[in-house]
Amino acid sequence: MEGDAAWADDSQTQFGLPGCAARPTCIAGAGVLPNGLPSGGDSASVKMLWDASARGRLGYLVTPDLLIYATGGVAWQNIEVSGQCGPYFVSAQYGGPNTVAPSITQSTTLTGWTVGVGLEGHVAGNWLLRAEYRFADFGSWSTSFPFVAVAPVNNNTYRFSNAVQTQLGMLGLAYKF
Repeated sequence: MEGDAAWADDSQTQFGLPGCAARPTCIAGAGVLPNGLPSGGDSASVKMLWDASARGRLGYLVTPDLLIYATGGVAWQNIEVSGQCGPYFVSAQYGGPNTVAPSITQSTTLTGWTVGVGLEGHVAGNWLLRAEYRFADFGSWSTSFPFVAVAPVNNNTYRFSNAVQTQLGMLGLAYKF
């Protein structure tokens, strides 16, 4: 049995919000704002914050100094999604000047499964070197960005689902007591 925990700061940003491209109010305005973002451009991002796992490991000694193994167990992934409506100077969603875009951030910790394979070999003395590949699947997380719009313009709530999977490649150096 073994476990691990890791911190990450990896994010992906996409211009546009689910269902927004076909709505004229989402593309109101034209040009570029001083911060370099397109006016009328909504955006959404997903950020991976940390992950952890608890796994079993079963292997075969190919030589007295080389172990090939499979691993699998339960995994956890903490992710954060952010949505930004706008920015544009005159927003049809907000009924007037709007130079700072309203944003919403939500986070969750998902539970899933992980499987992988690896090699572990004796280097010198009690030192071991390990190389491992793992795949993890956390299912889908459905949520929404409930932006508040000026009535009666629009219901500006965006619902979406994220399919969360990770692939990890690791190298490790260990000391056996």
